[in-house]
Amino acid sequence: MNPQLIKQNNPEVNQTETHPSLKPATPEQLKNIIEMLDSWCNVSEEEAQEQKETLQYLMKALEITE
Repeated sequence: MNPQLIKQNNPEVNQTETHPSLKPATPEQLKNIIEMLDSWCNVSEEEAQEQKETLQYLMKALEITE
């Protein structure tokens, strides 16, 4: 289940809503996110291996499997 969504279990209304603590990103935030993601693509082999290991560690910590 997507942790960003809350399922409303009401017999009269069955809908999925965005969690109230999540707000849409502003255009500036989106620009920064895109720049950050782009910078992750332009790394050395050593940095790429470190990113892979970090992702594997986080997935294990969050109990996410590939």
